[in-house]
Amino acid sequence: MSESEDTDIIPSPSSIVRAPSEITTVSSSLAKSAIPSADKLAKVTYYKLDLDTILDGLIPDPLPESIGKDNAIHHLNIIIFGKPNTGKTTLAESLAQALARRYGQENVKALRSTRDLPALFENMDKLFKRFRKPPKAVLLFADDMTKALKKLSGTVAVKDSNGQVQKMRKIDYWLDKWYDIRGELFKRGMRQGLVIMVAALHRFYG
Repeated sequence: MSESEDTDIIPSPSSIVRAPSEITTVSSSLAKSAIPSADKLAKVTYYKLDLDTILDGLIPDPLPESIGKDNAIHHLNIIIFGKPNTGKTTLAESLAQALARRYGQENVKALRSTRDLPALFENMDKLFKRFRKPPKAVLLFADDMTKALKKLSGTVAVKDSNGQVQKMRKIDYWLDKWYDIRGELFKRGMRQGLVIMVAALHRFYG
């Protein structure tokens, strides 16, 4: 594949913290709701109380409030490491359930993507376009993050603040969005609340 064939034109992420912009929804079948029912988690109740206690120590109560147009979103990063079938997905779902108990299920939105980081952001676009009011808490679960990053080969063309087009590695482009999730949510209309980024890893190398 030639360099031009492996290059996509994508808007620069450099301005995402400043102000909202129009959202383009992209359909994807790889990301889905990650808030399970109470029945689904009935067999893993042995650590629910511990999760609630842990979140008590990590999440300020009350959450910071935005004054005007400032970004008051509280951000947590969680890495879950383990071999396949060791409970990484169950733990992420239990975190979503703990947030639903804390804030009410109608105020919590959770998304999961498997080996596809762009799908997570594409479905976040759909999520925010569907609801008039931003959620109080958002959980984004990137399952098998190692393989998701390995799939991001090639480059993208981005425009800098001067409108000049520059090439950027896809892995850097999407990791910038991951690291600047507060800015991504701000761009989509969220000003305050909580976001928890959960990355599940089978290994720490490619």
